[in-house]
Amino acid sequence: MTSPMPMPSATPMPSPAPSAMAETAHMPGMDATASANAARLAGAKHAREAQSRRAGGVEWALAGTVVETQARESFEDLFECLNPYVDAGIRWLPLLLLRPMNNDGGFSGFVKDPRVISAAAMAAIVFGADMRRKGQELELKLKAEAANKDLYIARYPQELARGANSMLRTSISILDGGDVESTSSNEDVLTVADDGLVTANNSGTASVTVRANGQRDIVSIKVTD
Repeated sequence: MTSPMPMPSATPMPSPAPSAMAETAHMPGMDATASANAARLAGAKHAREAQSRRAGGVEWALAGTVVETQARESFEDLFECLNPYVDAGIRWLPLLLLRPMNNDGGFSGFVKDPRVISAAAMAAIVFGADMRRKGQELELKLKAEAANKDLYIARYPQELARGANSMLRTSISILDGGDVESTSSNEDVLTVADDGLVTANNSGTASVTVRANGQRDIVSIKVTD
């Protein structure tokens, strides 16, 4: 019998050299892709964190605005006596809790900050209103001088909310030793003390008359609900 022919043995494939594996694992293209992916992930994470911080700032700013408004309504007499710039600053304080979208540094980022812009706008508005008020006072003074009057009402509230107080400003004051008398045409609407403190009682319109040294001046004040 013919004996079976022996099967040829399989030649083992050579294993890649360690140096070749290392070169494959550290190909420049793969490193660049991994770095780009890592940078994108880090950027997305940073953006989410910044958005979360801005949202939290908005919530706190709204809460601060509510608290400021309630304090203003509860202590209206105290806020009425504040310097207009101080009053505007208190209104602006809750905006400090906001985080701006613009993250530019330096002077450019500073002037683009909405908080800075709003502060400048509020200061300009208060300054304009102050100049307007002083102009009105000067106009009243000139009119009084033209009429040869020593007594005139230089400043008064043209409109008051019910329950609010405000001070008249006259050329003669009881603090200066003047014999000043202030009266209201309708005390159900408003009352006025001789020192010029006006108190709004009910909605309507009433006239306030100030008398001193044989002279008088009259203004009309409206009270709203």
